[in-house]
Amino acid sequence: MRRSICFRSHLMQPHSKPGQLQLNMCVQMGVPPGPLLGELKNGKDITLPNGNVVKSSDVVSPEEPAPVFIVVEVPSEDYLDSLLEAQQFESHQVTATAPEDVARAVVHFSPPRVMAHPLYIEWIRRFPASTVHLALNQYSPSESSVAIHRAQHRLHLLNSSIFPLLKTEVPRSLPKVLSELNVRPVKTLARFRLRPDRGLESDDAVKIEPEAYVREAYESPHFEERLSELKAGMRALTSTQASYPEVVFLGTASAIPGKERNVSSILVNVEEDSSVLLDCGEGTANQLIRFYGVDKCRRILCHLSLVFLSHLHADHHLGLFELLKQRKQSLEILALPWQPLTVIAPRFLVPWAGRYHAAFEPVSQLFSYVDSASLLWDRAEVSDEQKASFARWSLRDLSTVLVKHCKHAYGVTLTTREGWKVTYSADTMPCDALVQAGKGSDLLIHEATMEDDLADEAAIKTHSTTNQAIDVGKRMGAKFTLLTHFSQRYAKLPLISESFHGTAGCAFDYMKVCPKDLPSLPLLFPALKSIFAEHYEEMQEKTAKKLRQKAQSINQERVHAL
Repeated sequence: MRRSICFRSHLMQPHSKPGQLQLNMCVQMGVPPGPLLGELKNGKDITLPNGNVVKSSDVVSPEEPAPVFIVVEVPSEDYLDSLLEAQQFESHQVTATAPEDVARAVVHFSPPRVMAHPLYIEWIRRFPASTVHLALNQYSPSESSVAIHRAQHRLHLLNSSIFPLLKTEVPRSLPKVLSELNVRPVKTLARFRLRPDRGLESDDAVKIEPEAYVREAYESPHFEERLSELKAGMRALTSTQASYPEVVFLGTASAIPGKERNVSSILVNVEEDSSVLLDCGEGTANQLIRFYGVDKCRRILCHLSLVFLSHLHADHHLGLFELLKQRKQSLEILALPWQPLTVIAPRFLVPWAGRYHAAFEPVSQLFSYVDSASLLWDRAEVSDEQKASFARWSLRDLSTVLVKHCKHAYGVTLTTREGWKVTYSADTMPCDALVQAGKGSDLLIHEATMEDDLADEAAIKTHSTTNQAIDVGKRMGAKFTLLTHFSQRYAKLPLISESFHGTAGCAFDYMKVCPKDLPSLPLLFPALKSIFAEHYEEMQEKTAKKLRQKAQSINQERVHAL
């Protein structure tokens, strides 16, 4: 079949529930306790010592048929004819030959414009009124996690500019015709009980409670005192620095996403209408929407000049294709001219994108590829073509640098037209080449995956500790160092050692900083340790335990050596 008319859906049915052994019936029929009861339960007829035959069907309740449910996603109106022609659905619609075959629920991932189409509505009408239709799209609330809102509301108390509250989108109004057909919006973490048949339950659904989160912060040990000290310290700062570039952290975790931190992605708003994205981990497009809201996110995507992918580990690039699709859609909605987005990446991106393009959906035409190796910081010369690209990206210079992680892993330096220089390490051990390439940086964004006491583990995994990252900033002569890419063991706050000083800070998801904000970041640490006191103490205890175990291991080795 042609790609244009094919789509995938899922018809699912659990195993039927076996009948229950009716013990009262067994007693009435003289079945003694013991293995005969097991045989009856397993569907076997038995003969009692007195010769009476007891049939399993007489003492076991009928098997309970499993409910059927359907998951469907029709991406556009082009697929609606295929939806209506699909015969596989007929045995679960009003044409079902048995009541138990009728779909109990249909989960719709189809976008609202498709669900509101007359042909889609016609397909929904083919199901009986008992079928519940669950809309998992823009008809449903967008809140996805209590944890990120709790964290942001507490951080917002420290500095409302650096930690703005997240946007919550009002869901689209469900059309009356869909409501009358038993279509229901669904909140995150709501449940639909198929067996026992309880239907839609929203008791555990995500509910954002700002007042509770603020109250939690003020109940933290010494918080009011630390907050007062922070505010006084910030008032004492004087800064005449510019508001751009503006750095928005969309993902600050390593390896896998967690409740408070998503995987790597950093948006650098070079100017008001020009942005650069440093890495694009899974979920980056959603992070942009949570931070900016749908409308402003579209404008940001339209003003995006390029994406830099440091290396092709999944936590740094899996969000690229969704971002490219969202950008194309944003340009269409805002009626702006479309052109492929520049993606600077290791050369392995091209064959990988080609395989994805062939197997799933067309994406290769959505970006223009630039090999990271063509922009190395120590290249002999900068071509006129590269200079023209820099100007188009609102930059004076962009250079890449090979770092110590996996094969073809790169860091990058960006210099704005006003001369402000940002260096991004991506994933790396301490790297002399990065130090040289980043000389004169106003801001170094460096990974700090491990705490200082795990330096050996960091080396094995070719990552850096917090102290090593700060030392790179010192050797580079960076005016400020911001740490990111934390292991999920530091989901809330990394361990703050004595190496932290007045020109170092740590990043959080949904944190927005510009040059004038940097001096205030070190002042946050005492208040941060108060807000996350329980988590911080737990990390300290774990570290102390590891050190004790390490000391015991060393002592045992010495004893064996003697």
